[in-house]
Parts: sequence; C-alpha cells; structure tokens
Amino acid sequence: MVTRSGVRVVAALSLYVLDRAGTGQRSAGYEGSAVNPNTGASGPVARGAEYNPHTGTATREAAGTVYDPSKGVSATGQRESSTNVYGQHASESSGTVTDTRTGQSASYKTASAGNDHYADVNGNVYKNTGSG
Repeated sequence: MVTRSGVRVVAALSLYVLDRAGTGQRSAGYEGSAVNPNTGASGPVARGAEYNPHTGTATREAAGTVYDPSKGVSATGQRESSTNVYGQHASESSGTVTDTRTGQSASYKTASAGNDHYADVNGNVYKNTGSG
C-alpha cells in the first residue's frame, strides 16, 4: 500500500508480462484500484504497454474510473499512444465526468497524429492541411 496526499493506493495489483512465443512481441501491465479514505472515492486503474519488433511499434495505454460517493460524481478517462522506429506517433484520449445525482455529464475526446490535432474538448474538429 502506498499513501500520498491522503490517497491510499491499494496494493491489490495484478501484474502481467507476456512474451508471445515465436513472435518477439512483448506486453506488460497492471490492474489495481485506488482509494481516498478521506472522501471514500475509489475506483479501478489499469496500465499496459506492448512492443512489436516486426513493425517497430510501441503502444502504451492507461485507463481509470473513480466514484466519489460524498459528491455523487464519477469520472472515467483513458489514453493510448503509439510510436514507431520512424519517429511517427499518434495518440488519443477521452474522458467523461458524470453527476450521478442529476444525470448531467461532460465528455471529451481528442486525437493527434504527429503535430496534427483532430479534435478539442469542445468537439471542434481540426486538420492541419499545411496551408497555414
């Protein structure tokens, strides 16, 4: 168990390391949960990574959910990013916050490839066409 700023991270982590026989692909990650004893907020967390030597692509992902019963608010978020040996990279992330008492929620999604960003938190879509 790790405590930091009043948040206790429960050591109920499930670790994994995979080596896909004959492919050279490797994966690793964990799943667990976090608890804030001051508010009662808690939720699952997960993180993983994979490398494929045939394509030279490395991928990382993380996700988490939290529910705070004292405020009636839940939040989820996730992010994934990939990069390859040629220096190309892409990422995407999303999240939602919901007031479980009123049913109101707010979400965002965004993605990028290199320095081109394709959406913002307001849902506006942009694409770099190179024309300035």
